Amino acid sequence: MIERGKLMVLILSAVVVVYVVVGGFLGRVVAKDETYQNISLFNDVLKKIQDEYVEKPQMKPLTENALKGLAGGVDSFSTYLNPDELSFVRASQEKKGGLGIVLSARAGYYRILQVLPGSPAEKAGLFPGDIIEEIDGQGVSEKSYPVTLAMLRGDAGQTVKLGVVRGREEELHELVVRLDVIQPPQPETRILEAGTGYIRLVDLHPAAADDFQRALNTLISSDVKQLVLDVRDCSGGCYEPALRIADMLLDEGVITRRRGNSVEETLITATKDDTLFRGPLVVLANGFTSGPAEVLAAAIQDNARGTLVGQKTNGTASEQKFIDLADGSALYITHIRYITPAGRPIMNTKANLAGVKPGIKSPPADFAVSLYIDYEMATGQEAYPLYRKYIDTVYAKQLEKALEVLKQGETAEPVAA
Repeated sequence: MIERGKLMVLILSAVVVVYVVVGGFLGRVVAKDETYQNISLFNDVLKKIQDEYVEKPQMKPLTENALKGLAGGVDSFSTYLNPDELSFVRASQEKKGGLGIVLSARAGYYRILQVLPGSPAEKAGLFPGDIIEEIDGQGVSEKSYPVTLAMLRGDAGQTVKLGVVRGREEELHELVVRLDVIQPPQPETRILEAGTGYIRLVDLHPAAADDFQRALNTLISSDVKQLVLDVRDCSGGCYEPALRIADMLLDEGVITRRRGNSVEETLITATKDDTLFRGPLVVLANGFTSGPAEVLAAAIQDNARGTLVGQKTNGTASEQKFIDLADGSALYITHIRYITPAGRPIMNTKANLAGVKPGIKSPPADFAVSLYIDYEMATGQEAYPLYRKYIDTVYAKQLEKALEVLKQGETAEPVAA
């Protein structure tokens, strides 16, 4: 009886193994069949164009456009680069001059997310929300993201002429920007009121975590018990500093997950030994908070470490890479997305699902609407002071809400490094 029981277990186990193996195999076969069907359809369309078009088509540009459409169909950052474009992009990476902006690619246009303080872009009169439509007389709506970025780099002292649209203008507003070497901005630090510190992260450059640690220790030495961390308009930089800063503020828990189709998922967690501050915390974010700063904001919110106040973030936390192809061309493709501790991808092709939503939205939707309309309707040089008035009003309201949230909570003793 026992032997028969063992035999039945072995048979059932074998059935399960066969089911799993065959099921997995069939799943891969089905996936491959779908791929081959799509390739077959592509070849069929290509042949019909060759045979039926009114004249003999030029196949090289036709195929190149098809490849660009294929790669660009996955998201706004991914693209196919022909050999000339790839050479241009890689040569530009050696250039030291820049504008000091962070650019977002979405829905076929390039929008400025951030203008660094004191940068050539700020001096020329650019500001967040401007849409770049031309660079040195060339339209960029059909240019890929890496090529557009390359067009904005050059030698220090070189000038770039931009055609931008702002507000509700229909005509291009032309600006000439003189490129310069961009210096990493320092965090802005101050005491808002007794016991309440404020740190604004302008950019998460490679040394930003060290800068943040120094700023935080300075505040702690001034008897700061609670903190406002401002990542509004923080759009550029690297992920490593953002992860380190989150670790300084969290005792434990998941900071983020790095997930991709071709890479093993990485779980990044906080370490108690690295915690520098345990006092009450509010994080300020807005629609220009992007990339690494979004990961930091989500880590604080999802671990219930602090309250996120402001507006939904931009939704671009991801990494791209170049994949060289045999003919000297390349794919530039998104290969990693960052997942919040609660399991939500920050980057999502569906705009309503992208970004990190604040626990407290501020200001309310109807706040300063008249100021915004004045800015939107303005043209040329009139736009900037109205934009600043609108932004300053909104920012003041958000900071006021952050202080209100802190006053409603309990204070706790911070831990100095």
